[in-house]
Amino acid sequence: MSASALNSPYLALTGEANFVAGAVDLGDGVKFSVGHAEQQGDSLAAYSDGVLSFEEALDLSQSDPTHMRSAANTATAMSWQIAPSAMVGVNVGYTAEQNSVLGGTEAGALALVGEAQTASIGVSGRVNLGGDWVASASWSEGSTTASPTSGSLFQSLSQIESQAYGVALSKLGILGGADSVGLSVSRPLHITSGTAVMTLSTGVNEAREIIYSTEIVDLATSTPETDYELGYTAKLDDALTLQANALYQQDMAGEAGRNGVAAFATLKANW
Repeated sequence: MSASALNSPYLALTGEANFVAGAVDLGDGVKFSVGHAEQQGDSLAAYSDGVLSFEEALDLSQSDPTHMRSAANTATAMSWQIAPSAMVGVNVGYTAEQNSVLGGTEAGALALVGEAQTASIGVSGRVNLGGDWVASASWSEGSTTASPTSGSLFQSLSQIESQAYGVALSKLGILGGADSVGLSVSRPLHITSGTAVMTLSTGVNEAREIIYSTEIVDLATSTPETDYELGYTAKLDDALTLQANALYQQDMAGEAGRNGVAAFATLKANW
């Protein structure tokens, strides 16, 4: 619910990764940070015991052992406390993916992308409006160069442009001095422009020869997903924090008319 210089959906393209980062305070309210993350494709050795758990069976059903995804990214960020009640931040990143583009999972006939490289930039800001009302916003944009796998349905891919953005409003001190409630509206990462050239078999002629045709497919999302999230956070004591969130997803994954609802709560203890 609060903007950070490190807010970027492109950093999430290396989830469950090995990660290293460092930060330095440059003074005058300026902080600089840099990080690197690497995520390797799942190894089939994990299933060598011959017994599949539900999670392992699900992973295998959604992946192709010959087309395992891996990714790595490097990002730098700088934040500036421009006033006691306001902060701005900027981040830049570079992400390299194998057998995937923008975090997608491919398998079988839909194993389309061999490798992809994304350069991204993001800006964020946070301001205290008074009365412990805090507004924040973030915006990110990326440009991706991708190449298809050999023998896939894709012959070539244009430059792919993508975006993500959101705004949030929160109120501190609802039931006491150590809690807050917030509402956010956001557009998750989605493709705004890009095309792919596909060659497909469309029929058979009288000589029983396969007829092929080539067409250009628009990759842009015509109905991008919109998320509405309500969150509550309370510090119960010096070592215990409660967080609860409810989320409504409109046009999930860019599919018009497909909506979803989710809720979760987290209790965090420090010792």
